[in-house]
Amino acid sequence: MTGRPEVRRASLPADLPAVQRLCWDYRDHLGQQMPALMPLVYPEESYAALMDALAEKYGATGSDIIIAHVNERAVACGMYHALSDTDAEIKRVFVAPKAVAPVAAKRCRWR
Repeated sequence: MTGRPEVRRASLPADLPAVQRLCWDYRDHLGQQMPALMPLVYPEESYAALMDALAEKYGATGSDIIIAHVNERAVACGMYHALSDTDAEIKRVFVAPKAVAPVAAKRCRWR
């Protein structure tokens, strides 16, 4: 995969399908790494419910979704939500394996 990554805030609801696809790819990737633990860590039914609630959960004030595209294809995403005025919890950062070599992983940072 070549091209310079474009990193920006996700536009909801327009980017939601791409973010959800990346999140499912993240879950699949983890499942390949630890198949016995996947049903305990991210059971499919509860993960599906989480995916359905992404826009509501991370579209709220103090939360955000960051997405990276290379050649107009979504290749990375990450989410965070504020814990206080100075602290935030970073969630579900995932860079598609084919996009790791370009700079997407470095550029998918919080601004």
